[in-house]
Amino acid sequence: GGGGGGGSGGGGGGGGRNFVEIMVPGPKVGLIIGKGGETIKQLQEKSGAKMVVIQDGPNQEQEKPLRISGDPAKVEYAKQLVYDLIAEKEMQAYNRRGGGGGGSRNMDDRQQYDGYGTSEAEVLVPRAAVGVVIGKGGDMIKKIQQETGARVQFQQAREEGPGE
Repeated sequence: GGGGGGGSGGGGGGGGRNFVEIMVPGPKVGLIIGKGGETIKQLQEKSGAKMVVIQDGPNQEQEKPLRISGDPAKVEYAKQLVYDLIAEKEMQAYNRRGGGGGGSRNMDDRQQYDGYGTSEAEVLVPRAAVGVVIGKGGDMIKKIQQETGARVQFQQAREEGPGE
């Protein structure tokens, strides 16, 4: 007898649960985990993806991989939330250094930071997740740009012909 089993072999492509690892700078790891794991719990609930910080080695200064798993769109969203969180803390640190400027957090404030040398990052978004990142009528992308002050652009995959 025996032999049965084998059943669910990961739904082809679409349902394939995948995971991404992003490197988090040592000092920022605590920020993502939060007090008693609060923050990472919220991030997981909000995104629907699972997150684990791979704590290997006692060294606090070294970056640690944060593993995000779930379906591609959720993973992508979770990754964005983590980057937002880190960026937000950076902004707060900037504001503190710059004497706080009376706490007016309007967009004009933020434009000044362009002088600090803008950095650019390319994030590869699976085609299935592009819609999620852009959002209905571009809502999500606007929200990301407003909240982070970053400019978000999509570059079409380079190997596509003009017909795509």
